[in-house]
Amino acid sequence: LLDPFYETLKERVYNVLKQEHHIDPIKDRCATIPRAIYYFIIFAGLICSGYMHVKRSLLGSFLFALFGWLLGALGHDGGHYTVSRNPRINDLAVWGMSFLCNPIMWQVQHTYAHHTHTNDFDHDPDLHHFQMLLRVHRRFK
Repeated sequence: LLDPFYETLKERVYNVLKQEHHIDPIKDRCATIPRAIYYFIIFAGLICSGYMHVKRSLLGSFLFALFGWLLGALGHDGGHYTVSRNPRINDLAVWGMSFLCNPIMWQVQHTYAHHTHTNDFDHDPDLHHFQMLLRVHRRFK
């Protein structure tokens, strides 16, 4: 059963993206070439620094942690289904989050809970990550 409101909304958004912003919502919904190159460089850096790390290099250990953190961007983007138009590639990309947290937990907490309840104090888990350091909502003291 189709929702007429939703179908009208999709059509209007599609038209605005195409006509006013020159974005094709079907073809342009994945990583750009520069972003894909970024993913490749970070992944290659992770592999190289991981090798250095297991060879007991202090620099390798530092870089391995750094590249693992930077690879979280691939996991984040995969969780939002924006790495590829192929959903299986996006599902695989989410595992880039593994150096930061459990990717399955990330999908549930960030992609579903945060984006369903963005800035809702009682339901958005992302508001409460850094409450001791940052005031990201007016209800925090």
